[in-house]
Amino acid sequence: MSSNLLKWFHSKVKWQIAAPVTVAFMALLIGFVYIFKIPNPNMILIAGLVVCSALFGYRGGIPAGVIMLAYTLYFFSTNNDFVTFSSAGNIVAGSIDGLQESL
Repeated sequence: MSSNLLKWFHSKVKWQIAAPVTVAFMALLIGFVYIFKIPNPNMILIAGLVVCSALFGYRGGIPAGVIMLAYTLYFFSTNNDFVTFSSAGNIVAGSIDGLQESL
């Protein structure tokens, strides 16, 4: 059933709206985790990445992944400057770097 629903959705969706809808959806999720001070926002953002990838394929998954990566670096950095990390933040940044190298 769900595979037929996805096929129908993919046949009807206009691919020009995939990236803007993905950006808006991820911005909504980031606003949610920022306002409610979620201690591990990646758990919620990965759900957004999965939803966008399932609905829009690569055209939704890639922007969602880049947005999630940017917010992860922002969240785990010291003073939110994207380049300075504490010892705990270094572990996260190192994990992201290792993942990036494996791709």
